[in-house]
Amino acid sequence: DVIKELKNKVDWIIVGDCPSNIKSYVREIHDMPTVENHMAFMMSLDLDIAVIPEGDRLGNYEYSSSKIIEHGICGASVICSHSFDIYKNLPINVVPNRYKDWVDTINIHLSDFGASKKQGKELQEIIDKYWMLDKNSVNDWLKNWLPD
Repeated sequence: DVIKELKNKVDWIIVGDCPSNIKSYVREIHDMPTVENHMAFMMSLDLDIAVIPEGDRLGNYEYSSSKIIEHGICGASVICSHSFDIYKNLPINVVPNRYKDWVDTINIHLSDFGASKKQGKELQEIIDKYWMLDKNSVNDWLKNWLPD
């Protein structure tokens, strides 16, 4: 219903399976990329806003959790229906799984596109600084997990 409601305002892009009942409202549908090409593919989409709705199954929460980081490092502003506490300090919009909340939140992002882009850039910088493994952080992990 959200996709149908916003079809004239949003260029919807789906990666992976797309239900047949929404295909006519979607601008692009892409197969899931291979693991080797996944991040290059996601970066190439150049998304402005990532919409990550998920159901109430634990597997979906884990999936949406990784998608927050994945879309965030690409610089997209993130709107999601669930987030673990470890993400509570990230600049993301978490909304209840209700139609009105989704439509209202997406419309807020569309009405102030500059603020939305700024939020995406801020998210990207935080993930790059605190969530990405580099040589120093890998060495810290090794020191903490391996015996002396």
